[in-house]
Formats: sequence, C-alpha cells, structure tokens
Amino acid sequence: MNRRAKSLVLCVMGCLLSACAGTLPEPRLSAYVPIPAIQPGLLSTTPAPLDVALVIINDAAGKDSVPPLSDEELRPVPELFRVRMERELPVKVVKETLVRANSDRAENLSWKQIANEQGVGTLLIAVLSHVEKRSQDSLLLDGSHEGGGAMGTVLGSVTSDFALVELALLDTKADRVLARAEGRGWATLEEIDSGLSSNVYPAIRKAGRTQRYFPPREDRDKRAALRWIAGEDALSQAVAHLKENWGR
Repeated sequence: MNRRAKSLVLCVMGCLLSACAGTLPEPRLSAYVPIPAIQPGLLSTTPAPLDVALVIINDAAGKDSVPPLSDEELRPVPELFRVRMERELPVKVVKETLVRANSDRAENLSWKQIANEQGVGTLLIAVLSHVEKRSQDSLLLDGSHEGGGAMGTVLGSVTSDFALVELALLDTKADRVLARAEGRGWATLEEIDSGLSSNVYPAIRKAGRTQRYFPPREDRDKRAALRWIAGEDALSQAVAHLKENWGR
C-alpha cells in the first residue's frame, strides 16, 4: 500500500472511530438513577465545598459491554475520580464506594441508605462503561501515522476501547438530581501478529493523537492500560461538562 493510500485508510478509520465514540457505549445512568428534568439554580444556594460520597459503578450490562474491571484494575480508580473531582468541582469527597453491575437491575442499590452510611445527604454517582471493537489491519513497521511507511507494513490488529463516564449529583433527602453530565473517550491498541518481535508494538494511541504509549506486553496488562487511557479521557470530559452545568 503506497503512502497516500495508507494515509487515506487511516483517515477513514479515524472518522469511523469518531462516529463509534459518539454512540458507544450506550448511556447507562438511567438504569440506576431516574433522571427527571433538572430545575435550574438548585445548586446556587449550596455551600461550597459540598460534602459528597462518591459512588463509582463499573457497569457491564450494556450492549456489547466488556466484562467488569478486575479488582487490580479497579484499585486506582477511586483515587483518580476523587482527585479529579475535588480539583475541578466545588466538592469534598468524604468517602468512595465501588459497585460492580452485571445486570439491568439496580433495586439492591438504596441511595438513601448509602448516603446515611456515609453521613452525607448528597451523592456524586459515576457510571463507568466500556465497549471494545477489534479488527485486522496492516500496520506500518515503524509505528508511524505521519505518512511514513518506508520500512513497509506488517499484518496486525487494532483494538479500540470506547469509554463512557456518566455523572449525577443526587440529593438523597429531596430525591432529586441536582446536576448531571457525561464524557466519552476512546483509545486504540495496535498489535502485530503473534510470533513477530517489534520494539514499536504493542502501542496505544489516544483519540486523534499521534503520540504513542507503550504498555506491558502481557495481554491482560495491555488491555488494562487501554481501558485506563480511554476511561481517563472520558472522566476528564465528564468532569469538565459537570463543571459547566454546575448551578445552572
């Protein structure tokens, strides 16, 4: 494949991935928190910072969802979410709780009970979802996406992880949602076929960027790194959007 054709293929792939990133994963927040119309100004008289308990739901019940994150993969998630939210939002996270969800049923989650156990009246609920798509592709031997390819190509695969983070600020005493937002992110893992050695693969790229990250070579660790990068992008967008909506 010549340089121009390769660039065209990469451009088309980028457009297709961007389209998928806008629809996958499907929203899951309403499965856990009924979303009424949010009245403007509900947060305007709330003291800042607002004490909240952070509840992170790793959802795996949506269409084409990947299996839940392992205990090891989930271990750094609460701190990442807490630090990002306390840095960008007028909140003080008093406690973080992790929940795995493998079905559409949420009747076992009592928001009032969780809030009472943490000694707060407000919960900041975060639903984290992932969908992965894998396809065969011809990869440039030098790992470049910038019109190179003088070294030729090699058969490999591209795994795209689409992440969605949905946020809801829930007043459990009044049983109403004060604010909500969502953010989407995606990243790709490029791998050459097994049996071949390379010092530029496997590689992970963030959405729309040429910068590469080189994950561990173990299969489980590669995919954990892919999810982490895509999920962190989604979290950044969700927090930024919630900050925009705060108090409106």
